[in-house]
Amino acid sequence: MVLTVCLNIYDQAEQPTILVPDDKIDDPNHIQLLVNCIYVDAALKDLESSKVIADYTGATKGMTAGILLACAEPDRPLQYISQLDGDIMSIQVSYGLGRID
Repeated sequence: MVLTVCLNIYDQAEQPTILVPDDKIDDPNHIQLLVNCIYVDAALKDLESSKVIADYTGATKGMTAGILLACAEPDRPLQYISQLDGDIMSIQVSYGLGRID
């Protein structure tokens, strides 16, 4: 489904864009779709997902949630630039699921 939606976006635009409309800036589902489309575009250009790094520095809470949801796969690296010292932090996401009682 994501592939179909992304290809439709690219077909309808002369130049695909990842600019987020004001009314979607805090919509994690929209952001997740955009980030997934970036990975689709990368794959169409023979670029591996592991070579694309998602950075959520300065993102809104909704954007951060969407980016994290889109990158909930081991081959999609995440990073954040510290506001204290400018260090780049690689973010490790736990992919295990467990029962909550």
